[in-house]
Amino acid sequence: MPPKLDDATCGVKLLKMFNILAVSGQKCFQVDLAERLQCSPQTVKRLADTIESVIGVNLERGTEDRRRWYRVRGAWRHSTALNDEEKYNNLNKSGITINALTNAIRKLIEEVA
Repeated sequence: MPPKLDDATCGVKLLKMFNILAVSGQKCFQVDLAERLQCSPQTVKRLADTIESVIGVNLERGTEDRRRWYRVRGAWRHSTALNDEEKYNNLNKSGITINALTNAIRKLIEEVA
C-alpha cells in the first residue's frame, strides 16, 4: 500500500470535497480533486459515492475527454454581500432545504465519528 499523502482523515477530506463541489457549482475533475485533497483518484471516487449516498441526485458525474468529473447541482455560493435572508432564499431556490443540508451534515459527521 502506498504511503498516505497527508494526515487528513476521511471525514475532513469528505467535507473539503463537498465544500469544493457545492461552492463552485462547476465540473470538478477527479484528477484535480485528488490533487487538491492530496489523495488518490480512487479515494475521490469513494468520497463522491459517500456524498451521493447522502445528497442523492444532486451530485452529478460524467466524463469529458476521458476525464471523470463531479458537480453538485443547485450549488450555492458564499457571498458576504448577501444578508442572511438573501442567503436563505438562495439556498431554498437551489433545491436544498436547510433541514436537508443539516441532516446531510449530521449523517456525514456520524459516519466519520
